[in-house]
Order: sequence, then C-alpha cells, then structure tokens
Amino acid sequence: MLEMVTMSKLFSNKVFLQILSIVMLVLMINSYMMNKNVKEYAYKNAHISLKNNIDKLSDINKVIYAMYNDNDFEKEFRIDHIWTLDTLDMEVNKMFGIDRAVFNWFRLELMWINILDIKKKERLSKEDEKYLKSVHMYNQDLIKAYYRVTEGKNINKDYKKAKQEYKNFIEEANKITVDEKYKGIFKHKI
Repeated sequence: MLEMVTMSKLFSNKVFLQILSIVMLVLMINSYMMNKNVKEYAYKNAHISLKNNIDKLSDINKVIYAMYNDNDFEKEFRIDHIWTLDTLDMEVNKMFGIDRAVFNWFRLELMWINILDIKKKERLSKEDEKYLKSVHMYNQDLIKAYYRVTEGKNINKDYKKAKQEYKNFIEEANKITVDEKYKGIFKHKI
C-alpha cells in the first residue's frame, strides 16, 4: 500500500513528469536516428553491391565468351561480390518491400559452379557450348536491364533512390528469369 502511495505521488510530481518526458523524447530521437542511419546504409550498400554485381557479370561474360568462342579456358573469374547480395537477399527484399522474387543471386552462383566444371573439362561438348551461350545471353539481358533501370543516372549520395533502383532491377530480372529461352539454365548439370 505504501508503495502505491509513493508511486502515485511520484507520477503526480510535475518535475518528475517533465524529466520523464525529456528522457522519452531523447530515446525516441535516438531510435529515429539509428533507424534512419540503418536504412541509409542498406540503400547505399544495395546500390553499390548491385553495381559491383553487374560489373562482375560483365567480367564473367568475357570468360564465358572466351570459352565458347575461342576455346580459351585460361581466363579466371571470381564471384565474390555476388555473395554480398546473395547472403542479404531475403533481408533486402523484405526491407525494400519486394515480393518473393523468381530471380535471386544464389541461382547465379549455382550457374557459375557449372561454368567452373566446364572449365575443368577444358573441352566443350555441343551441350556445354549451348549452355554457355544461354548463360552468356542471360547475363547480357541482366546487364541491359540494369542499365535500362539506372539509365546512366548517378545517385549522387541520394541513396533513397537506390531502393527504387533495386526494386526496378529485380522486377526486370524476374521477367528475364521466367523467359522461356532460359528455362533450362538453372536446372542444367554438368
């Protein structure tokens, strides 16, 4: 009973209520700023990672082209940048409000494992050549989609635009991924 009277007096005290209001305001502002910073970081990271992934697709396409056009199996490629968006795919899609996408970065990594297996063979069968040409064309379509979406625009540190850029790219990539001509490239086994 004594505790209730003390608490009642405490909450009726104007000075205490003012202090409590200030503390709550400071906590709310801090929470808002942290949330804003996290979003800006996510937008910036998505923008930079998407650009890096497209650059990586271009590099990989050069290797693929050399394999099926010149029988050159010496060129190397790495998929390290792709892992950045692959590991964050679900979180980025959720944060950016993207519905479950048909396209995802992990599927690209699986395709590249096939390419590495073909490189080890150092000789192309007709089936391997057809597969490489399809992957090359698929990558080209993704690269073109990226440049259509960005239209050569530079975000200039306004990373809020990166959210829409990424969403638009995923929409385009989804359309490309379900295209009939790419039906077999995700199921292909070497």
